[in-house]
Amino acid sequence: MGREWHRRLDVALANAVPIVLVLGYVVWQAISRHGIDLKRGSVSSQARDVLWFSLLSGLATYATIETLKRVFRVRGLYQRWQTERRLEATDPNAYQQLLDALGLRRDDELRVFNLPTEQLTAQIGTAADLALTNPRDLSGLVKGLGGPLPEELEAYVSAGNTKEPRNDLRLQLAQRMQLGIDRLQISLSEQWRRTIQGAALWISGIYGIGMIHAAHLTDEPRYVFAAVLFGGPLAWLFRDFAAVIERARR
Repeated sequence: MGREWHRRLDVALANAVPIVLVLGYVVWQAISRHGIDLKRGSVSSQARDVLWFSLLSGLATYATIETLKRVFRVRGLYQRWQTERRLEATDPNAYQQLLDALGLRRDDELRVFNLPTEQLTAQIGTAADLALTNPRDLSGLVKGLGGPLPEELEAYVSAGNTKEPRNDLRLQLAQRMQLGIDRLQISLSEQWRRTIQGAALWISGIYGIGMIHAAHLTDEPRYVFAAVLFGGPLAWLFRDFAAVIERARR
């Protein structure tokens, strides 16, 4: 229950609150101007102006997100935070033991966590294999990935290599840990994508506000609204298109 509450709070802080603030600005401007003014001229020319404005907002948003991701390693910070919180929800020593198993120090872990989610979870899978060979010394990592263990598996982990190995228990433990890694991969990729998509909306809206003030546009509410409604999704498309090109070049 606590983990679900924190997850919803993350989504609200990263997405909903900024989006509501930007849209609130649009509503406030529309009310203060007694509605949304339309330019004189054909509907097609007005639509063209709004679409070009949205395109510029989307391009600026895409460039901002890519800069944050590549230069400032925002994805690494996010995936490290989510992984640490998820593992330590079961055992407080799980995350530190993951770093130990990967041979990482606290000051260089970010380069691993900034990897694409599939590559990151592959690294965690390697650490899980190591934990299976010595479950007692890395019991925190075993429990962090495998979740709360049944009594028989708990005894197997506590005994470590001091007892005759039980292949059936080892297999059960390996399966539980693999399921935990799969759930972690799904959670990280889905939450990161949702966070980026939500951030693209309000970042595009902020660029829209900045550009209408820089250009001294008098009918700003509709431009800012268009930046949020169209500029944000355009930034998603630019990002997906760039990802396809990057995969094709490998």
